[in-house]
Amino acid sequence: MTNLLRIEQATLYFGGLRALYDVTFEHRGDEILALIGPNGAGKTTLFNSITGMYKLDGGRIIFQEKDISNMRPYERVHLGIARTFQNIRLYSELTVLENLLLAHPGCNRETIWGSLLLGKNFRRNRKKVVEDCEAILELIGLSDQATQSATSLPYGKQRLLEIGRALATDPVLLLLDEPGAGMNTVEKAELTSLIKTIAKDRKRHILLIEHDMKFVLNISDRIIVLDHGEKIAEGSPEEIPKNEDVVEAYLGKQNFELYSGHDASPANLDNEKSIAEEIK
Repeated sequence: MTNLLRIEQATLYFGGLRALYDVTFEHRGDEILALIGPNGAGKTTLFNSITGMYKLDGGRIIFQEKDISNMRPYERVHLGIARTFQNIRLYSELTVLENLLLAHPGCNRETIWGSLLLGKNFRRNRKKVVEDCEAILELIGLSDQATQSATSLPYGKQRLLEIGRALATDPVLLLLDEPGAGMNTVEKAELTSLIKTIAKDRKRHILLIEHDMKFVLNISDRIIVLDHGEKIAEGSPEEIPKNEDVVEAYLGKQNFELYSGHDASPANLDNEKSIAEEIK
C-alpha cells in the first residue's frame, strides 16, 4: 500500500542548533501514529515542518506521492493536512459554531457579490456548510454550546473545539499536538474515544504528539520515538516500552542503569518499580 505521508531524511537547524537530523519514517494510512520523545526532542518542530511553518534545510516531505517540502501552509491545508496546537488558539470573539465555520472551505469560497445577492445556490451552499459544522459539533459533544463564546468553554471542551475546527477543513491527515494536555482522567478517556471514532468512522488518518505514555499506548497503532532531533526507535505499543534506547532517553543514563536492574538492592528495586511505571 502507498504511504500517506513520508518523511525523508528531514534535517533542520536553528542557527547552530540542530533541531532535526536525518529523520525518516512513514505514515502508512489507516492508522493512529504517535510521535513521542522527551522535551526538546524535536516533535513539534517536525509538526511545524510538515505543516509548512518551518522549511527543512535538508530532506523531503512527501504527502500522497506529492513533494510538499516547499509548499506554503495554506497550500498544504488545501491538500488535506490540518493540525491543532499545544497552546489553544481559538478565536475568542467568535462563538463555538463560528470557530468551525471560519475553517470550513465552503465559507472561504464565498464571494462579496454572493453575500449581497443571496442567490439560491449561495443559500444552498451556506446551509450545507452550517450543517457540516453542526455535525462536527455533534461528534465532539458541543452541540448544546454552539452559540456560546468559544473561550467561555471549560478548558477540556476548548481542546475538543480545536480538534473540531481542524476537522472542519475536511482533512485527510489530522495532526494533533498534545491533544490531552491539561485534561483529567475522565476527559482523556473521552478524548481517546473521540480520536478512535475520527480515525475509524470518519476515515481520517491521525498523527499525534503526546507525553502521557498511558494515553499513547492505549490509542496508538504504531509509535515513532525522537530524541535530540533524531529518530531512535519505531514499533508497536507493545515493543516501545521495552526498548532500551527509549527508556534511557526518557530517564537518563543513571536511571536507565537502575531500571535495567544493575543494582538489585531492596531500596533500588522500589525506585526501579516507580521508574518502570513512568515509562509504561
